[in-house]
Amino acid sequence: MASVTVGSDFEAPRSTPDGLQDIRLTDRDVLLARTDLPARTFSVANPQAARFQSHVPICRPVLGCPPSPPLRVERGWASADATLRGRTTRVVTTHLEPAAPAVQEAQADELLAGPLNTTLPTVLLGDLNSAAGGVGATPGTNTQSHNRLLAAGFTDAWTATRPRDPGFTCCQAPDLRNATSTLTQRIDYVLFRGKVKALTANRVGHAQADRTPSGLWPSDHAGVRSVLQLR
Repeated sequence: MASVTVGSDFEAPRSTPDGLQDIRLTDRDVLLARTDLPARTFSVANPQAARFQSHVPICRPVLGCPPSPPLRVERGWASADATLRGRTTRVVTTHLEPAAPAVQEAQADELLAGPLNTTLPTVLLGDLNSAAGGVGATPGTNTQSHNRLLAAGFTDAWTATRPRDPGFTCCQAPDLRNATSTLTQRIDYVLFRGKVKALTANRVGHAQADRTPSGLWPSDHAGVRSVLQLR
């Protein structure tokens, strides 16, 4: 792992016929880097990671708030500077808040003021939960986060290479058992700024052939991959 941040980390007991069970939910953002290239060709440095200051508070079950302080639904970002054949690019990954539009947009602003505030060529990867062009937007994805990043000089790899393809990435049914794909909005992105050019962009996990033998979609989102060229 080149960089990792831990967001929310919740743990609680659950009563079952077999007794108490421990349930834990941990949210992480992880940036992976390949290790099969010689250091003179490819290297990674300056790993950074942090939680956003903007977050969603949730009252604790039973106890309520006040008097008990609220739980914090926290998200974050991870970054590293990757050098390929002498050219260095900052790569940042994140997952922005889906439940509170104002919090999500504030998190996008934190990215722009934080890891994206660099003169290096920059790549931002992640689920922004902000519908491209507002197409298919729901209350949680009808936000300006994507537009704010474009206004800050970022280019969307998908629209740069496939402008006539809507490229929907969200969302299948929570149980992944829907027979027909229900992807109706694009909220997962590869964005770039500076001396970077997008050569290709593709989705994975969106086609019927991608379903498991038991009929499950591989995820409620389609994945996005892009080939970028450093100029």
